[in-house]
Amino acid sequence: MRCFVPVSLLLCGQAFWAVAGEEAQLVRTHRVAMSVSSAGAVEGSEISTGAKLLADVENMARSGATPEPGKLQVIQNIVNNELVPDLKKEKAAAETQIGKNLAAINTCNTNAGNTLQTIKTTTEVTVGQKRTDHASCREEEKGKNSTKGSKCYELDTFLDGINVPADLPAGRPRAQMVQYVETMSTYFCPKGPEVTKLDEACTTASNEHAAHKAECDKKQATFELGFCTWKTQLEDACYAQTTCYDGAVKTHNEFVSDTKELVKKWKVEYASLQKILCYVDVWLNDKNVNTADADQYAKCNGSYVDTSPMDVTYPDVPAKAVCDMTAVQNYPGTPGFVTAEYSNFLDHASDPIPCLAPASF
Repeated sequence: MRCFVPVSLLLCGQAFWAVAGEEAQLVRTHRVAMSVSSAGAVEGSEISTGAKLLADVENMARSGATPEPGKLQVIQNIVNNELVPDLKKEKAAAETQIGKNLAAINTCNTNAGNTLQTIKTTTEVTVGQKRTDHASCREEEKGKNSTKGSKCYELDTFLDGINVPADLPAGRPRAQMVQYVETMSTYFCPKGPEVTKLDEACTTASNEHAAHKAECDKKQATFELGFCTWKTQLEDACYAQTTCYDGAVKTHNEFVSDTKELVKKWKVEYASLQKILCYVDVWLNDKNVNTADADQYAKCNGSYVDTSPMDVTYPDVPAKAVCDMTAVQNYPGTPGFVTAEYSNFLDHASDPIPCLAPASF
């Protein structure tokens, strides 16, 4: 935004009372551009003030000079219709920019909220499904592990019960060897089919458990990868919000600080212009400008001017929206993750794959 405020309506003394057209041109020529940018930087190299003009008017009043009514009307019109409105426009522009700055801060919060909501309805839901799939797989694994244990236990129990019924005869005499073989055959032959059946059952249960565990391990890895992705997305969203919010607040605070300094100048300018109007009114309203009462001049010189029209409103800065990371505070690689996620099947889950450390900014 940019405003134009008067350096002076006078070059010196009687120059103030040039012809009407020249006087108007003089006022417009000596305006100086001064403003505060949306980033908070004051623009313009010269500080303009109506105090210079007021000093010339006061000198004119004290000198007893006789201003022409037509010229007074020109000055009155310029002050009322251009200079004061310019100040008010600049003040309004500052308030507008403050509103934009605050809206930018709110946008940071809004965008973060939208991003977090999107993550919640997409990635978080997907992670939840992967969590359920993995947990269900591990619960099935419990059953298969139990089956493997019972089948192989039966085989082991059977094998533990095997006792050799006879010892090999010393010297291996024919008659005793025949008896030995008959005894061993009678004992072991019936056990062949049984041990085969038990072994097949144990092997099948073991293979089924191993295959199922491998599938569960894959689902665990998929779940953990999804969890780390979820965590990263939340971290990125919170970082983006912080960067956006802090930057927008910094811009706003700098703008407010510079605007407050300008308001002080605007108030001085506004008060000076109002006093100028007071002197002009005295001259215009006195039937004989040569006999204007000194008390009336004193009133203009000492009167209080309400400068509240130059006040700028500074609304409170919106608080930073909460970016909640609670849901992922226990992530793969932290001790709390196993307890939070795998407590129902601790003996079956594999060691978690830690999330990658976040990038440093």
